[in-house]
Amino acid sequence: MPGDAVFTEYPTLFCSEAMILVRVYIPTEQAHDTVVNLGMLRVIQFVDLNRNVSPFQRSFVGELRRLDQMKRIVRNFASQIAKDKGPISVRSLGTSPPFVITGALARQRFDELEITLREHDARLSRMTTNYESLSTRLDELLEIRSAIIESTVLFSRLEIRPSFDESSAPLLQQDDHENQLYPTDTHTAVDFIAGTIDRQRFPTLERLLWRLLRGNLHIAHTSIREPLVDAATGQTILKDVFIVFSHGSGLLSRARKATESMGGSIVPLDLDENKRMRALHAINGRIEELQAVLHSTASTRRSELAIIADSIRTWEDVIFREKLVHKALNLFRYDRRRKTLVAEGWCPRRDVSRARDTLRAVGETACSLVSPFLHELVTTKQPPTFHRTNKFTGGFQSIMDAYDTASYQEVNPGLFAVITFPFLFAVMFGDIGHGVILALMALPLVLYEDKIAELTLDDTVTPFFHGRYVILLMGIFSIYTGFIYNDIFSKTLHIFSSGWIAPSNGSGFVELVRNGRVYPFGLDPAWHGADNALVFLNSLKMKMAIVIGVAHMTFALCLQIWNHLRFNRRTDIYTQFLPQMLFFQSIFGYLCVCILYKWSVDWNAAGRSPPSLLNMLINTRFYPGQGFVQVTLLVIAFACVPWMLCAKPFLIWWERRKVNGPSYSVLDSNQSHVDANDEEEVPEQEDSDAVPDGVGEDKGFDDVLIHNAIHTIEFCLSCVSHTASYLRLWALSLAHSMLSAVLWDLTIGRQSVASAGGITGTIARAVVILGWFGITVGGLVMTEGLSTFLHAMRLHWVEANDKHFEGRGKPFRPFQLASDDDDY
Repeated sequence: MPGDAVFTEYPTLFCSEAMILVRVYIPTEQAHDTVVNLGMLRVIQFVDLNRNVSPFQRSFVGELRRLDQMKRIVRNFASQIAKDKGPISVRSLGTSPPFVITGALARQRFDELEITLREHDARLSRMTTNYESLSTRLDELLEIRSAIIESTVLFSRLEIRPSFDESSAPLLQQDDHENQLYPTDTHTAVDFIAGTIDRQRFPTLERLLWRLLRGNLHIAHTSIREPLVDAATGQTILKDVFIVFSHGSGLLSRARKATESMGGSIVPLDLDENKRMRALHAINGRIEELQAVLHSTASTRRSELAIIADSIRTWEDVIFREKLVHKALNLFRYDRRRKTLVAEGWCPRRDVSRARDTLRAVGETACSLVSPFLHELVTTKQPPTFHRTNKFTGGFQSIMDAYDTASYQEVNPGLFAVITFPFLFAVMFGDIGHGVILALMALPLVLYEDKIAELTLDDTVTPFFHGRYVILLMGIFSIYTGFIYNDIFSKTLHIFSSGWIAPSNGSGFVELVRNGRVYPFGLDPAWHGADNALVFLNSLKMKMAIVIGVAHMTFALCLQIWNHLRFNRRTDIYTQFLPQMLFFQSIFGYLCVCILYKWSVDWNAAGRSPPSLLNMLINTRFYPGQGFVQVTLLVIAFACVPWMLCAKPFLIWWERRKVNGPSYSVLDSNQSHVDANDEEEVPEQEDSDAVPDGVGEDKGFDDVLIHNAIHTIEFCLSCVSHTASYLRLWALSLAHSMLSAVLWDLTIGRQSVASAGGITGTIARAVVILGWFGITVGGLVMTEGLSTFLHAMRLHWVEANDKHFEGRGKPFRPFQLASDDDDY
């Protein structure tokens, strides 16, 4: 990369790590162990060298299919364990190191694992199939038994007789008084079928049979009192048993088919009660036998599941990591001439020696004459961006990376966010009490972080644990700004002697004492409760928000210098940074100077009231020569607009005209080239690799002109909008303090609560205090704290990073076996 000779040493978090492209030659027999050890090291992001090869034609697709099949088997084990009603617990891996299969017998051990899984799967499948079939048969027998029992009641109330006197006469007649059916001709036979059906479907079946048999039937039914359980779903089903009487087997065959089409079941019944009782007795015996067999099968199946549960987490871990390893192996290219696998990837420069040591150790472990070896490549491709963080800086870096990934080795805003982010949050959230609550929430996560890291955290808790240091600093900074605002739960602290006293006329306004005493630190507590306190706080916090915002954006604008020097764009310092800085400071920087000057003047000693800033900028004289200074600053600001608009395109045009080369530009004069000898060593990378603005680009003059015009207009407009956006520091701070004051007045501060006496008053005060504390924690600290967090994040993402952040990089994602990332 350009500029590496100049910028070789720099703070780790100030910009991304220096990356190099490395090539690794791996003997085929050591490929698996080499990838495993590099995955444990987590320092190389492999590059796909087989982009032109279909995923189904790569070398290790067969192993991946085997792993997918093994994963399916293990997933089936997990589902069977989850469905089992017995107390089967799955053993957790805890914090043990990742289980991987390595060594000379790795292939044999992997084959043994596959055989073990298939044997368990076959046994469990047989037992599950037998158990389900036996359960289904048991349910059928229970249904038949219930049908026989309930049908006995129906047969006791019915007596069959034919109906042949007239076509409209019913098949069966029932006497209302004697509750019996009397036959008129014993020589005519009436057949019947019996069955069961879902209780909700019986009315539909009854209407269907009546139309299908044209009314030539009699149907009787009753409810089965014992609930039946569906073996497939485990749900309770309510059913009815019915008997259909009709003439001839043809009509009954229609009734049977209609019943089966409605999901009913035909039950074999006999008219003879003795035969039904014998059948019932036989069914009870078969039910007892099936229940005994089911119990034995369930116990054996549960024992098998318990054995599987002891090892299922290890199997999942092995399969997951083996799949990652073989996906990484599919990225490598096979060198037929050297009989080796060739891998390429990005590696931090400082970790290259560790990678070499790991490769040497793999060769020594394999007792091979040839070990994997690594060498560096020269390339002009854009490396990925890698910021090395720790448990403290990781949370702040994650906030910045959520917006976009910084370009390779550009200034990293995550370093400065360690201070600026909690500070801007605290400006909007300043309260000593709320800051203490916020800090106490994060303090246990920090003190017991090692023990908490060993636990399996919920998805909603994990972000709070990873951002524990962010929350802790937000609480500490809120305590600091709370002392500046002199605000603790909407009340003030009288730490020092006040410099203000209330007038004797009782008007409510405070006045400065004659000796000119000044409150040493923070806001004077005398302002609390004054009639003009809100006006004073409005003015103070609004001006403070502007000063902080301009200072923050000025600092962000200065970070451009590093990017221009790092990427050898020194002309951009004069064509972009300098006019932008002059334009911004001529207007908004001067406004901040006037605010600070207004605060520093003793207007009582001057004998006049302080003028408003708007009047001061128009016609009020603050100091001698003010008119000349303001006119000069306006001229400079207006002059910077054409400077930003035309200087950079003019230099490009001038350089191209001077060298008479339309493709040459001062912006890409820093581009490196690869020698012809290196072409074989450097394969083509993805076309989407990010390149910083002006590095390695050959833009046309029209494109540069249009881009520069858009950038100039955007910057001028954003100076106004972004400065106004920082007024949220004032608005949210004021709203936070007012909400806290209102909550106090409506709860603890109520006169009725404070003056209540006796046991009832004590209980009432306790309830009110608990309610106040709950609303404070839930509403003001957590809910409003989250809102303030989002506002602080926006100020960093948009208002500050817009001044210097390019964000065209790709994150560095090293191959690692401990990751859930499935990109490989």
